[in-house]
Amino acid sequence: MPLRPSLIEIIARARTDLRLGLPVVIEGDANTALVMAADGIQPDRMADALSLGSATLVITSRRAETLNARAYDNDLARLKLPEGVTAGWVAAVADPSGDLSSPMKGPFLSARGGDASLHRLAMKLVKSARLLPATLVIMVETEPPAYLTRLPAANLDQALVAPVAHTDVVTGRVPIRVSSAGRVHVFR
Repeated sequence: MPLRPSLIEIIARARTDLRLGLPVVIEGDANTALVMAADGIQPDRMADALSLGSATLVITSRRAETLNARAYDNDLARLKLPEGVTAGWVAAVADPSGDLSSPMKGPFLSARGGDASLHRLAMKLVKSARLLPATLVIMVETEPPAYLTRLPAANLDQALVAPVAHTDVVTGRVPIRVSSAGRVHVFR
């Protein structure tokens, strides 16, 4: 087995990075995107990321409908960030659980036209990490830092929907009164 990680292993690393609040990089043919999950975004990291290029907050079309924002890309909306945007604003727009406590978030200006393929891949990656379906996507104009996890856009779509092989680690009986056949399975 080679030392270089496979695409599936790099995706697993990227999911972990996103859960930790770290950005990841998706490299397309012509463009490169820095992706940050809106879930638990940290202000200092967000400020550093925004300095690398133009950014949009990508949300689902369903969330956009709730917020009265336009979803020009059918399944998602790319919201332009307002001047002086904060991590709190990003979290409030992304998370519907606080809609009643902070109802006035708009008006929103949606990006229209252009290629949204990297934005769509970023959304699929964040969803596959089991995070809120909202992501900050920065189209970088310079080379992103080398220490960030990098994913090639080429085969990413198929790899994100491919079934994951699980290995059964251990199985054991669970002694409960209502059923003697109860078992617990631990997978890796």
